[in-house]
Amino acid sequence: MTGRLPLLRVSAPVDDGVMAGIHSVTVLGSQIAFQVAFSGHSVVASEAGTRQSAPNAR
Repeated sequence: MTGRLPLLRVSAPVDDGVMAGIHSVTVLGSQIAFQVAFSGHSVVASEAGTRQSAPNAR
């Protein structure tokens, strides 16, 4: 495991440190919702690779 999720792509600037900082992952049907601890971003990614980011901690 290199710390990357090959199925998920995040629209925000992301490095390996961000992937290591993911603290909560929730799988909802075909969607995966996860939060990055120190950026405060909530990201929802579907299996198709579509992504939505909500910068709630700007």
